[in-house]
Amino acid sequence: MWRLNMKIVNLVHVLVVGTILMYIGRKGNNTPKEVYYALFSLVVVIFFIVPPPNMSGLTYWNIIHLTHYLVIVPGLLYVAYFGLHKKLNAGVYNILTYLGGGISVYHGYKFATRVL
Repeated sequence: MWRLNMKIVNLVHVLVVGTILMYIGRKGNNTPKEVYYALFSLVVVIFFIVPPPNMSGLTYWNIIHLTHYLVIVPGLLYVAYFGLHKKLNAGVYNILTYLGGGISVYHGYKFATRVL
């Protein structure tokens, strides 16, 4: 099975995923609907890029894949759907701001360690 270059994965998390989540978190109910459509599109892309977990054991990558399918996909779908309908509260927006920042910092660090 082919595997994406992890430097590119890290950059996409920093420049796209983290940025979108922080943007939604900061804009709150004033987030343009197109941003929620972009977030939904990212969820669809997960199914094409993140391999489904194999149930052969709890390896590091299997846990990463399981987390994407069982936590991240439903969570981002929740944000995209309820955000589009302006039904998210201020607490969710705060969480998105910090989560997006955390994703950007973590993957920025991982990118830097892979490049250096």
